[in-house]
Amino acid sequence: MAKLDHESAMETFSVFINDHYLNHQQLEFILKIVNHIENNGYMEGIKILMKLPFDKPFSFIKMFDSKNLSS
Repeated sequence: MAKLDHESAMETFSVFINDHYLNHQQLEFILKIVNHIENNGYMEGIKILMKLPFDKPFSFIKMFDSKNLSS
């Protein structure tokens, strides 16, 4: 993803956010991604999601597994 302003970033993720019932931790994770893209201009790849600040309080893989993601 290329650098986005906040409104564009939220618009980009709105479909995912609106299509799923996200718990508080999942929504915070999405907002961390938006913030990262706004500040850094891009997402370096999926491996960054396994590093700080994305890996806390726990792995995004566990956070978005099938039993924690409702549609």
